[in-house]
Amino acid sequence: MSEYQNRAVRIQRELFPLEAHEMKRQMLKSALQLFSSLGGSHKDAVALAQGIPSPEHQVGSEVGLLMFELARISHANDIDVMQAAYNVLDAAVADGA
Repeated sequence: MSEYQNRAVRIQRELFPLEAHEMKRQMLKSALQLFSSLGGSHKDAVALAQGIPSPEHQVGSEVGLLMFELARISHANDIDVMQAAYNVLDAAVADGA
């Protein structure tokens, strides 16, 4: 994972520098797109968002929980999660070049 993370950070810095607020926005957009591709509705997304309490956890804990869910989703859909991630990085480099 650290190899992927280092590569992703390098590509982001070189090709797509983001401010903190834009990084948060992009994270939410990606999560909502995944939710939608799994069959989630706009109505369900709004209901879930309204039920989220104020932040209690550390970012590290939330990243861990997200990775746990991604592993489960990937397995259920017969997807190698890291290969999918590398494919996105390769596409980003090709598009940014």
